[in-house]
Amino acid sequence: MKNLSKFLIAAFILGIFFVGCKKDDNTPKNQMTYNEVEYDLAKGILENYGKWDEMEDYNIDLVLISSGFTIHEVGGEIDSLSGEGHLIYFEMFTSDPNKLALGDYTYDSNETGKAGTFDDGSCILNYDTQTEQGTFLEIIGGKITVVQNGDTYEFNFDVITEGGKHITGFFKGSIKYYDYSDESSRRLLKQKHF
Repeated sequence: MKNLSKFLIAAFILGIFFVGCKKDDNTPKNQMTYNEVEYDLAKGILENYGKWDEMEDYNIDLVLISSGFTIHEVGGEIDSLSGEGHLIYFEMFTSDPNKLALGDYTYDSNETGKAGTFDDGSCILNYDTQTEQGTFLEIIGGKITVVQNGDTYEFNFDVITEGGKHITGFFKGSIKYYDYSDESSRRLLKQKHF
């Protein structure tokens, strides 16, 4: 009887140990969801356009793209995008001249350019850069939360499309940074955005 008790206690302790070591299945994935379909997100880009005209704050755009896309650079600047995949884009405004300040960014339909807002956003699903075919969604509301730990950014978003549907998403990882804040080049670059 003693041996059976010891065996049961040992089995109980091992069970607790293995349950405690289980991988957390609630860890968010780098993806966005639209219409109950999940789309992967593999890379993040920040494009610093500095101040525009009489703006008080700074324009830094966020672009999150799937693994099917390849970014092509010329002279350290984005030249083009090739491949097939998905992306989501936000024109954001921050009080920090060099990065997105931490916190929440809410949609601003008045396009005031104030820190803590975004006023333009779009999402492209199943896009083929050769045929230029895909599903285009305009974003007209919602919120993005920005967290940073060292070189790692974390973005959570719940935004609303023109059709009234939500796009929710999460991305955590290092971000490629492009500085276009020099006034002589930024207007031309802004016009040829993705």
